[in-house]
Amino acid sequence: MAAIGRNEPCPCGSGRKYKQCCLKTAQAQAAGDRAATREQQARTLHEADLVQRIDAWATARGIEGWETPPYPALPGDPHQHILPMWKVFMDGPSPEATWRAAFMADEAATLTEVDRAALAAQAETWLGVWEVVDQPTPATMRVVDRLTGAEREVLATPPVDVLRPGDQLVARLVAEGGPDRISGFFPKAFARGDGAALVERVRAAVAETGQAVGDVLTPDQLRRPDVARATLVAADVCADAAEAAAWQQPDTGGVKFSPPPPGMLPALQARVAQAYLAWATEPDADLGNRTPRAALALPTGPACVERLIRRMARQDRLNPEHLQFDFNRLREKLGLPLA
Repeated sequence: MAAIGRNEPCPCGSGRKYKQCCLKTAQAQAAGDRAATREQQARTLHEADLVQRIDAWATARGIEGWETPPYPALPGDPHQHILPMWKVFMDGPSPEATWRAAFMADEAATLTEVDRAALAAQAETWLGVWEVVDQPTPATMRVVDRLTGAEREVLATPPVDVLRPGDQLVARLVAEGGPDRISGFFPKAFARGDGAALVERVRAAVAETGQAVGDVLTPDQLRRPDVARATLVAADVCADAAEAAAWQQPDTGGVKFSPPPPGMLPALQARVAQAYLAWATEPDADLGNRTPRAALALPTGPACVERLIRRMARQDRLNPEHLQFDFNRLREKLGLPLA
């Protein structure tokens, strides 16, 4: 949005100059937004510290069922991937228990008031399918959860600031006073139609736990570790389906793709292979911005990398047969078992 000059007509339509009308209000709003952003950054840093402390606590005690989050939180990173946030604050050894609650009970003597307040706020979060309704200010978005019907206002910080009305995001929102803070989100936003399929999958997952499913779900239902886990699985399945649909080739009316001239085919095949093989050493958002080779060093890294290879293979099968890639070449390069 272009800046409004002080002497230009006020955009509110009053007929007065901007400096004589709404400028001071806008400046106060901007100052408030900057203060809220700074507060959010401080809370995110504290949250990253809690993630690492809970991981260290569980690892040191050899707690049965614990596994270090596949994408460890990075201190100072305000855009945490959903997996460490889910693992540390929402997952647990049973549908009724969370690792967060066990940590609070075991480490009660070491927790500060700030720690307790942050963990209490985490206890109130759930994984929702949040649809952007509008943007009341340049720095905030109004969202509604398609699972519970809850409405919230969140800070529109990068990268979610690119979302537009109708876009949907699987995320945890933490209420700490002022606009909510996004604490972990699924790395793909959904269009309204894809989000509807996701909502139905989550409702089915809740029903499978034996709970009653009304017109809307309750936050308590979505806080259960088993339901939160099922929500992430549903998001992954729906993201794959949406991606595959986007790659579907249009109906060609029975026309077959003709191979390129024989002399050109080897060069095209080499270009395709080069692009796929280069992925092994390129950062990937689905791997916490690690390269696939670096991700393999994590406990769950090989499984995550193999899942992404299978996703690429499904997309590749939609290409003309003469340009399809043998993904065992990529597995061989990364030292993974051949399929």
